[in-house]
Amino acid sequence: MGNVIFSLKSPVDEKKENLVLLVFRYDGKKLVYSTGQKILSKHWDFENKCAEGKSKFPQSAEFNYYLKTLRNKTEEIYRNSLIESKPLSISEFKNALDISLNKVKQKETPTLLTFIDEFIKKREIAGKPNGSIQVYKKTLKHLKDYSKKYGKLNYEDIDIEFLDKFQNFLYSAPRSLSVNYSLKLIQNLKLFLNEASEYGYNINTAYKSRKFTIKKEDITHIYLTIDELEKMYNEDLSENPKLDRVRDSFIVGCFTGLRFSDFSNLQPQHFKKVGGVEVVEIVTQKTKQKVTIPIHPKVRAILNKYDGVMPRQITNQKMNEYLKDLGELLKFDEDILIVKTKGGKREETVFKKYDLISCHTARRSFATNSFKAGVPSISIMKITGHTTEKSFLQYIKISNEENAVLMAQNSFFK
Repeated sequence: MGNVIFSLKSPVDEKKENLVLLVFRYDGKKLVYSTGQKILSKHWDFENKCAEGKSKFPQSAEFNYYLKTLRNKTEEIYRNSLIESKPLSISEFKNALDISLNKVKQKETPTLLTFIDEFIKKREIAGKPNGSIQVYKKTLKHLKDYSKKYGKLNYEDIDIEFLDKFQNFLYSAPRSLSVNYSLKLIQNLKLFLNEASEYGYNINTAYKSRKFTIKKEDITHIYLTIDELEKMYNEDLSENPKLDRVRDSFIVGCFTGLRFSDFSNLQPQHFKKVGGVEVVEIVTQKTKQKVTIPIHPKVRAILNKYDGVMPRQITNQKMNEYLKDLGELLKFDEDILIVKTKGGKREETVFKKYDLISCHTARRSFATNSFKAGVPSISIMKITGHTTEKSFLQYIKISNEENAVLMAQNSFFK
């Protein structure tokens, strides 16, 4: 029979009382059960896995007696399962302990999938952007499909072994998902588990391991250079009002760094003067953060063209279609090689640059061009919302050749 041991949930946190967990390995499974008891790290005997003596912890006798009771009940439940030849799942073992200890549950602990469903509904009510909600729902769908194939899925099942199986599941047909999209689903799962832990439903921390992730694949993303944006801005589109409005909206995005959901909803009240400088100030829809951005002369010219307001807007999907038409018209036809792993297989595809232009290209163009122009990273990050310079530098698209040209302009190379 395996040994019952007790451990602290967060032993490194010496200032807060730590929850004591019962850990019991049996039949290739690992039971982690909350004892409900808390103790400071300094009062815990790490060698003997119990409370220190009465001189250090006055309640030592009662505390350790309860742990001994838990150990005996755990061993008794396991022995009975062997005698009756009835293997216990982890959930069944926990339930048996609850009954044995006469625990009265104030509320039923939802299963992992039920909790995720409730999480999504709460975020919808709270006004979380629809794009995020849709990815949450797709994550839940894939988890449900996985559960149908491999059996019931709950908090205690989420470990490195699960990650390997789930990753292969996502890569296999008919899903054949890409590496980076699969990574997004794993990140969402970790978000769900963090929330479940906050509610006390989950005590399994295997998902917090550094190994519980998928290595992100570096994918080529385009941006439009200043020369390309000048060409787009100066193109006479008076005979094509549809593309004229699309071009003007896109240019505003390229010189403000705002997402489509924000630049398409700019109103007169978003424009003001701060310290004599004309700026656009808006609370972004996705992050709910206020950003303040100097107004570029091209943005001001476009606003003047439409009597101080933005051109009439269309959907993100339609704008993406028209941007490709506009890029083709402007002969942005450079060949771009896109390499990605999908369904576990490396795929190489050559696209014309205009086929890769989308609304989000505006935001990436702003970040890249302003960085190349010498605007400090920290200033750009206040607009783009990147929290680390590492993530920001991964976001912008500076080739090795462009980086060399930028460095050559520094006085160090003069």
